[in-house]
Amino acid sequence: MKTNNLNQITQSNIPLTFIRKPASFFMKAHKFFQMIRLITFIFFVFIFQNANAQNNDLSKEKKSAVHDDNYSLENYLRIRGAGSPVYSYDGKKVFIKTSMNGTSQIWVIDKPMQLPKQITFFHNRIKYYSYSPLEDLIVFQKDIDGAENDQIFLMKPDGSDVLNITNDNDVKYRFAFWSDTEKVFYYYSNERSSAYYDIYSYNYETNTKSLVFLSDNRNYPGNISPDGKYVVISRSYANFDNDLFLLDLITGELTLLTLYTANSDPCRTYARAWTKDSKGFYYISDYNRNFMNLGYYDLDNKKFKYIDEMPELSFIVSKENLNKDITKIEFSKDMSSVAYSVNYEGIDEMVIKDMRNKTNVPLPDELKRSHMRDFSFSNDGEKIIIAFNNYNIPTVVYQYEISTSKLEQFTKPYLNGIPQDSFIKPELVKIKSFDSLEVSGFFYLPQGAKKDSNLPCIIYIHGGPEGQSDIGFNPVFQYYLSKGFAILAPNVRGSRGKGKHFKSLDDVRLRENSVADIAEFTKYIISTGYINKNKIVIMGTSYGGYMTLACLTLYPEIYAAGVCRVGISNFITFLMNTADYRRSVREAEYGNLQYDFGFLESISPIHKVDRIKAPLLLIHGANDPRVPVSEAEQIYEAIKSRDGIVEFLKFENEGHGISKSENKLEAYKRIVEFLDEYVKKD
Repeated sequence: MKTNNLNQITQSNIPLTFIRKPASFFMKAHKFFQMIRLITFIFFVFIFQNANAQNNDLSKEKKSAVHDDNYSLENYLRIRGAGSPVYSYDGKKVFIKTSMNGTSQIWVIDKPMQLPKQITFFHNRIKYYSYSPLEDLIVFQKDIDGAENDQIFLMKPDGSDVLNITNDNDVKYRFAFWSDTEKVFYYYSNERSSAYYDIYSYNYETNTKSLVFLSDNRNYPGNISPDGKYVVISRSYANFDNDLFLLDLITGELTLLTLYTANSDPCRTYARAWTKDSKGFYYISDYNRNFMNLGYYDLDNKKFKYIDEMPELSFIVSKENLNKDITKIEFSKDMSSVAYSVNYEGIDEMVIKDMRNKTNVPLPDELKRSHMRDFSFSNDGEKIIIAFNNYNIPTVVYQYEISTSKLEQFTKPYLNGIPQDSFIKPELVKIKSFDSLEVSGFFYLPQGAKKDSNLPCIIYIHGGPEGQSDIGFNPVFQYYLSKGFAILAPNVRGSRGKGKHFKSLDDVRLRENSVADIAEFTKYIISTGYINKNKIVIMGTSYGGYMTLACLTLYPEIYAAGVCRVGISNFITFLMNTADYRRSVREAEYGNLQYDFGFLESISPIHKVDRIKAPLLLIHGANDPRVPVSEAEQIYEAIKSRDGIVEFLKFENEGHGISKSENKLEAYKRIVEFLDEYVKKD
């Protein structure tokens, strides 16, 4: 609990299983590895030139906005964008991540719209990276085949001198932040105990690590004060419930900062940026509020205060944006500017403020009402690099100069020849659910849709459960649309984007109310006149996978088929077998094994498997530490033993999701074949 302080599917009825074997051995030979480097570079030159041609000819393509059936699933899966942009130490180069060669790797761009150069060449994806504020040095993380035991590496900006500083693939390591004054960075790890995170520092000049803080909790280092004296630590109790502590690095003293009352609702408070004089820090929180708002903590008077209560800082966030979640916020190093994105109902908007003049920085339309991916300031604070996407464009990187209001595009997306104006814009729809609660979602209709009640429809449910369907680009959605499917991407109760209260409405005993929301959405799409009520597919990933199974068991007459990716089938076995560091966090959301055992059994689809009538396709990674593959295996066996129609596609070299291009192609091809057989047939 939180610390309290008052003071403060196949072509026959025979079930099948498919096993996908790993291919990592292909990358072992050094000569072959070098050849892959060359081929990849040549390939990228070719497609980058094609991307330029495509974008230059968009005006010509706009003569027809009709999907062309000649574009295959592979065409759509090869669409590429670029994200996670950061500046080099001197601000002269921009680094990005893109999966142009099949997995997400780091690339560098010297000038806007110049050909990027790949600098990492690993079989597994780069999950995170950061550039040193003091010199030309990059830290990055990667795991092996989706196991999520990330290892930390250092390298030079040209990709040379790679050093693995952790090197224990049974342990999870996560980078936290760099010191601005010493050649040190901080990270956290469950090295001592699989259930807890301790905090370490690493001196990359002496190649030595030091234990900074140890306790039997999930401890996340937030950021370090400019004078190097303090580190803010977040202690997590659930996905949306934590406390903040202040660690004095000199004395070792730990002070609880978040003085919640005993009857406080679960809430989040995250430190975001220290002032230059180290006298306080900015934070975002939903303590006593419904949305994540910006505040300031003063070390001298030991008080948290929201900035709308502080006349000198209230200009940063408008009154309108107080009723939206701040999802990301960055201050320039000199504190002259602040940039943040706000989210409501799956749509983001970016805001930049001049802290010196207390004014808005005018932004172009490209940065309004989109899906914001990431952004960061240059060290001198003069420019900001931004990555965003939208329904009709994969993630693209722009640079914005603060003083001149100059916006420059840094990367072009590769659309693989598919006309940009063929991508379908969704409608944000809102309905009243069974208890009059308003829920929303994005509704896509294919080109030329008619109200003849004949369209097949996919209802795609996000994960989380506190995730969100958004307006961002989804190439697979666009492929389904090109093949005549409508799509509904709902945000049922429990989703983020409508405040803390809405997010809590599916907790524990309220779990199946969110499933009822899907049933109400199903009634809605049928009522539009577009959808064939006998051709509705339920599909989801992770928690959305559970929702898929729950819909098939609670509403077996409604859905024509189901596709469950890495989904929960049995809450008891899921909570018993999920990774140690996740168990208590997930119990806070779903229910406690000790106190809610009977209830957890009652909502588990595995115990209602006899109700499943629709064909079901299961997809799972063998290395999944979050939702173990046994969740798919047990419901597969249960349906198979009852002679139900079920298929199981297991990838031996994936985890909680599919990251490798060849596996994505195989998985989505099987989904398309499954839908053609069981849904689109007359």
